[in-house]
Amino acid sequence: MYARSLVLAILLVSSFTVADAQTFGSLQQDARPSVVGLQVRAMGGAVAAVPMDETAFFYNPAHLVRLDLSKPKITFVGAGLSVSRGIFEEYRFVRNELEPAVEEGLEEIRLNDYDRLEALYDRALELGRSQTTMTATAYGPAVQLAISDNEALGVGLFATNRFRNQFIDAGVGVPRLDLYNQLDIILPITGAYGIPGSPLAVGATASYTRRYLTAKGALLEELDPEEEHLYVLRGSSIAFDAGIHAKDVMPNVDLGLAFYQLVGGGFTYRYDRRIDLTGNDGPNDEEEIAELEARFNARQSKPSYRFGAAYRVPLPPATQAFLNSLTVAVDYVSASTSEFDQPAGAHFRMGLGAQVGRIVSLHSGYSQGYASFGASVELPVVEIEYAYSGVEDGRVAGQLGRYNHLLQVRFGLF
Repeated sequence: MYARSLVLAILLVSSFTVADAQTFGSLQQDARPSVVGLQVRAMGGAVAAVPMDETAFFYNPAHLVRLDLSKPKITFVGAGLSVSRGIFEEYRFVRNELEPAVEEGLEEIRLNDYDRLEALYDRALELGRSQTTMTATAYGPAVQLAISDNEALGVGLFATNRFRNQFIDAGVGVPRLDLYNQLDIILPITGAYGIPGSPLAVGATASYTRRYLTAKGALLEELDPEEEHLYVLRGSSIAFDAGIHAKDVMPNVDLGLAFYQLVGGGFTYRYDRRIDLTGNDGPNDEEEIAELEARFNARQSKPSYRFGAAYRVPLPPATQAFLNSLTVAVDYVSASTSEFDQPAGAHFRMGLGAQVGRIVSLHSGYSQGYASFGASVELPVVEIEYAYSGVEDGRVAGQLGRYNHLLQVRFGLF
């Protein structure tokens, strides 16, 4: 029943998220709390110098004062979902192949049909070359408004749940399960100021995050569906980000620089609760809880930064009836998107954004060896966005890519 328990774990953790409710880098306990911007991902992440509605809270707080806030921008509620391209294939494998084998007994198959067991393990490791992920985001109330011609303020409430699963080769072809789930509830407050008579705008974000983590790591053949629990740990953090945006440093050229977690950002995790996958009330595994606390507290967040430039392409009047703006951008991001340290080439981002008419935006980008694209439709009370983008989970660009589909709907006054 292990496979069924795994599926149940995903559903239960997701239910737990709803009930309680880098760059985002690799899915790890020291990842910076943030909410993925779909237009950002579609542009390959090249947004340090490109102010957009979704960049002020988590990418560059100085952007807030560059937005058109002649009327406040208000989000009432919204939801987003991101899934990696291989997650459905892995689900079918777990449901149709792994679950029946576990119910039959892996040790029994080892003794009587070793070729079948070997094929099962090979298939798990083939799927495990890249982690499968799912991210669900809930948008609570958020507002961005102008205080004066040179001052702006924003505050919002966000919850994002990131799930990862991967089968890792533990040696001699035996798969090891690596399951991880992270729920962040984030309250950011952003302020920005445009310096009069200067091309500069500065901004800062103070954010409070409550984070819940759970993980399960074990050899496939050692998991006991009659004994397994998922243990949830909790931590909280206050962090401060800062940003600068310089407009027209050269004709139509803007620069942006943002620093993340300059102060704060660290978490201390402690046991909070458990999710029972067995149907019985067995005791907690205190040794596993202690191991999880040690694992999660061993690594802490570090400051990171993003620097970029953007060129706003001059458009002839004849095109402005259907093409309102066209922007080309490039960024360097210090944080890794992987568990590994990545060379400089994996940290560059390139993007292209276009405003088509009054309600449609198109974006494309290239980063880490992977192309991305997306579109958004902004109506008076609803905004719908889609993006398709790649993320590098390996050491070098193009080594171990993971493509993601992202869809988001928000309701508000835009």
